[in-house]
Amino acid sequence: MALNVNIIGKDSEGNLRALKVNSEGNLDFGQLETEIQVIKDNQGRLYGKYGEAWIPVKVDSEGRPIIASDVTVNAEDMVVDLGQIKQGPAGTEPWLVQLSGTSVTSEVLFPRQVRQQGETNRILRTPPAGAKGFAIKHIIYGVTGNFSSEQGSKLFVETRGVNDASGTFVLFSVPINPTYTLGHHQVVVVYPGIAPDGLVIASGRQFKVISIPASLFSWIFFIQTSGTFTAEQGVDSEVVLQWIA
Repeated sequence: MALNVNIIGKDSEGNLRALKVNSEGNLDFGQLETEIQVIKDNQGRLYGKYGEAWIPVKVDSEGRPIIASDVTVNAEDMVVDLGQIKQGPAGTEPWLVQLSGTSVTSEVLFPRQVRQQGETNRILRTPPAGAKGFAIKHIIYGVTGNFSSEQGSKLFVETRGVNDASGTFVLFSVPINPTYTLGHHQVVVVYPGIAPDGLVIASGRQFKVISIPASLFSWIFFIQTSGTFTAEQGVDSEVVLQWIA
């Protein structure tokens, strides 16, 4: 339900007047210096219009408006939808705010670029608060060069018992084979209680599912590339990490 809310204040004669806003919905301070001064000096109150009734806007102990009411979050698109306002007499019946759904945060660990012989830096990540799992995708956009059967580009996913990037603290790693074929992406999903039942993995693609809570460990991610390359050859790829609550 969409609400049209107007904010008004008292002018010097005690009349209620609507405050002006610009095209972006921000208060037009340039035209309202007099009205704003009157609101402050005469202890004017802010009102919001709900239907045909003007209702006092609630404020906290510092005089700041309390604006949230029955908030519902669509986690997929992170859209906030304000429900119907349930407002009692001024200063009573606080408005409830509720956050629900599954949130996802994403970051590019290794930006898209052409990589040759060698290893990227090792990135250490500790699951953020509330994250139960993650999905990490090594996307292969293009490959040029000469490779043996054991060469190519490989995503490494390893756990750490402590928050340390050195190899000393490795607990286990996810088995992934190197690839030197365009489109042969490498994907690892870590989430408790899931299984790849019924999935048909496309030829050459690697999809690994680890059914444990990601929050148990810290995690290390890096890419290793091997092969024979000229100056303009290599593996064109990127790695994207998504944490899942």
